[in-house]
Amino acid sequence: MTPDWGKLLKLTLTNPKEAAAEVMLIRRMLSTEALWSTVILVAVLHTLITSLEMWVVPPPPEMVELIPAFFFKPALLAMMAAGAIVLMVFALYWAGRALGGTADLRDVLATFTWLELMMAGAQLVALVLIFFSPGLSDLFSLMVFFWGVWALIAFIDRSQGFDSPMRAIGVLVATIGLMLAGLVIFSLFVGVTAQGVAAHV
Repeated sequence: MTPDWGKLLKLTLTNPKEAAAEVMLIRRMLSTEALWSTVILVAVLHTLITSLEMWVVPPPPEMVELIPAFFFKPALLAMMAAGAIVLMVFALYWAGRALGGTADLRDVLATFTWLELMMAGAQLVALVLIFFSPGLSDLFSLMVFFWGVWALIAFIDRSQGFDSPMRAIGVLVATIGLMLAGLVIFSLFVGVTAQGVAAHV
């Protein structure tokens, strides 16, 4: 069976809970290796779009020092993006399980990666809108943020088998806490690794 990607895209925008069910069906046709490869692809897409955005709309000089150094190093940025997705997947899985969810890790991986792919597409649209109207681009980005939260809650609800948006929100809140702790540890690791590499160059 060949997935109808256009239908899935429309369903994700209008009914993310049903879209999550479709993604979970598609996941069963893919190997675990293919799913993890998709994570790398999405991380690279986010990196390319972010780098392009910083080239098109350079940050003000006074803001440059406040931006983490890895944003100016595509390889490190891709590592951070991939690491953030992996951390988020495991955090969603563990938090959901802790709250009585029944998700399969691969379902969480597939649904969240699909949502991240959608967000990368939205990020690209926002970048294009900058050329026509920066205000419109900002408004679009704000709408995407709220849609993304709504869609993520629906994806959590479906993948964990809750049928309860409130429990899904609880998982999201717990996940954010786990994510922040994980990102701090991962950032320290990447920073130490980057310093070690620089010292040997």
